[in-house]
Amino acid sequence: MSSKDTIDPRKLKTYLGDLDEKKVPKAAKPPVANDSSHLAWKSLVKLGNLPLSNLLLASTLRSQVVDAWSGIFTWCCYFYGQRVHAEIVSENAGKAIETISSVILALYLDADIKIPIKATTGVLALCTRLCMHPASPTAPFILLSILQSSTTRDNMDEIVLAANDEAEKIARRTFHFVHALTNFLSIPDHPLAWTLLADTATWVVSRMLSLMAPLIGADGAQNYSRCVHTGLTFLERALVEHNCPRSVSQAVDAGLLEAICILSTKVDSRGDLAPCKPLLQHILRDIMPQNLMYRSVIKVMKREHRDISPELVDATVMKSYLCDDWMSWLLLLYLPARVAKLPKEIRGVARVGCEYVNCSKSGRKSELRACGGCMYVYYCSRECQKTAWPTHRTLCKLKKSSIALGGVPMFLDSDAAFIRELMFADANVHLPHLRKVAKRDFPKEPVENFIVSIDYTNADYPAGTCCLKNINTYVFPPSDDESIDPANRDAQNQEMLNVVLRNPRRYMFIESIFMFGTERETRNVVMGGNLWLSPSPWPNDNVQSALDWQNNRCENHEPEVGLRDFFMSLTV
Repeated sequence: MSSKDTIDPRKLKTYLGDLDEKKVPKAAKPPVANDSSHLAWKSLVKLGNLPLSNLLLASTLRSQVVDAWSGIFTWCCYFYGQRVHAEIVSENAGKAIETISSVILALYLDADIKIPIKATTGVLALCTRLCMHPASPTAPFILLSILQSSTTRDNMDEIVLAANDEAEKIARRTFHFVHALTNFLSIPDHPLAWTLLADTATWVVSRMLSLMAPLIGADGAQNYSRCVHTGLTFLERALVEHNCPRSVSQAVDAGLLEAICILSTKVDSRGDLAPCKPLLQHILRDIMPQNLMYRSVIKVMKREHRDISPELVDATVMKSYLCDDWMSWLLLLYLPARVAKLPKEIRGVARVGCEYVNCSKSGRKSELRACGGCMYVYYCSRECQKTAWPTHRTLCKLKKSSIALGGVPMFLDSDAAFIRELMFADANVHLPHLRKVAKRDFPKEPVENFIVSIDYTNADYPAGTCCLKNINTYVFPPSDDESIDPANRDAQNQEMLNVVLRNPRRYMFIESIFMFGTERETRNVVMGGNLWLSPSPWPNDNVQSALDWQNNRCENHEPEVGLRDFFMSLTV
């Protein structure tokens, strides 16, 4: 060891003397040349420049630092008020934060000094304040992460309190350092963890997984397994319980698909990753397919899937326990995407019919006139609108009232529209074997009395399974008590049903049931024209066969065809 790498005991004694706790002023004031704070700051900077790791080799020097720690910390708190807090954004503030953090971090690496540092009241609060500053560099985030390596609820409470009880602010700041974020997620029911759910934590955690997954098993990466398990635990909960379509889109955008591929083989070979196996399968098998009801999710998934190397997929997930789940998800991804690409006239969304029951005219929405009250139904002329008003009046007023109340929509308008498109497309796909079910189980019931119900909530049938319900005995599920006006929604539902009941051969009622997080949601649509009585609108057999995979995953369809066979037969 050269002389440059050793610590001069006399210099260390001088520095620690300047950092004596008794010399700390009672109130922060601007530094003055050669006053106690000026000398203490120079000594703190010089202390940070010493090879403090050599304290491990010198027990006498270590004991001096342990004895002086209380003064060092008190001066660090003073310097925060003097040189950091007063400087909102400046280069000087950033340098001061770097110096304070680096000294504490260097001392913390010594096993004997670590104990008094961790036991010091206020050290987490100081680190939090350093992290909160706009000019904060990386060092305080590293320090905060290490100090809370064994996170407790009290520690997290102290951190939030230091952030002036604004968990969102510290959450936003810790997005810049993934280890600190991971520790926050280890107690998922704490307000700080839930605050992360409200922003972009799913993106950050997924990004963390995509970066750490390739490093597992590499030299010096022993702690990544814990981070991955914590991240997957949090991600599973976030994707289910908070704004599901948006959270899933964020996670996939951050690289979740690639992380699943890489981790799929590593969880089989490493015992420390065994708890991750059910988490990965739940995300791929259940959560991701259930969010393919939303156009926004499909768009992100398709983009990210195209960016994954086929060689990576073949070498990882296709050789893992997730192979069938990956194939199933992939088919589910591209089949709804085909629906989105079909001409709008075929999807049954762009073309609408005149609401007057005795009028058979139809056309594009731009060719007909929307009702000015509810903007929900269309008419070909003012005469038809006037004639149909007595039967439309009730629903029109209800729709208009709910529009006036406003409120936050559950999901994007484009997603809501796409759900209706899928309902129409899947009703056509399931119709052939539903006819067989109707003939077998209800031979005496007129077919126009049947409601088509498509249930997307069963993980065994992710493309949806269907059943028949009678329009005359149908009962709506109870409205959400948290909705703005549940009575209005109940009345709208009943009036929609009345429209079909009055003219069952003219209208068709379709119900879809799907998961939105942990809740079963029901959406209904009344379609002009009854599919039971009208020919299929599909233009050719190719489109029908491309979507027919859903038939073969429905419990009402008897033939069983392997996923691989269907995947190879479809050009997706």
